[in-house]
Amino acid sequence: MQFADLLHRLHSLRARGGWRAVTQRLWRRLVYRRWVSLVYDATPVREPAVWPPGFRFTWTDRLCDLDIEARQRLVQGGGQRLLADLDADDALYVVWADERPASWGAAPRGGRQAAVLGLPSGSRMIGLCETHPAFRGLGLYLQALRASVQRLREAGEQHIYIEVLEANAASIRGIERAGFASLGRMDARIYFDLLVLRNGRIGRL
Repeated sequence: MQFADLLHRLHSLRARGGWRAVTQRLWRRLVYRRWVSLVYDATPVREPAVWPPGFRFTWTDRLCDLDIEARQRLVQGGGQRLLADLDADDALYVVWADERPASWGAAPRGGRQAAVLGLPSGSRMIGLCETHPAFRGLGLYLQALRASVQRLREAGEQHIYIEVLEANAASIRGIERAGFASLGRMDARIYFDLLVLRNGRIGRL
């Protein structure tokens, strides 16, 4: 995340929650935070993605290559957080219902997230996945995961992962049905953005 983006987010946070909210956010980012999730590894794709009639899947290798019209439609459909959280070289997918974004997500390189989780350098982390409320219950997330893994495999990626909060039962079902294998629960405690206590074992970031 660029420094200007961080300042903008802190300004927005202060407008919503005051200086106390800003202080709490900085404490979690700069001094101490806890990161608890379930981590899954992508296995070879056993079944191809199958889309309901009227839906199509698009994959963009780099955010900077997403055309202006698709970007505008994604923002109007609720995907602005996805775009704000990605770097120019991160990949993303969109499932379209005609010209409306129905489901979307990304596959940035793991970077800091992979380091916190203890994953191999250069790992791809599928994440920031969301389905518009009007299109939930159609299995779009499941199919999007299958299609994303297939695209990454075709690009030569070997280390593909996804993580999810323990309470997100719907997402876990989709991940497991898509063929991801559980690596277990990760409980990481991060100090000064330098050290991580990962399931009781200390390491550097």
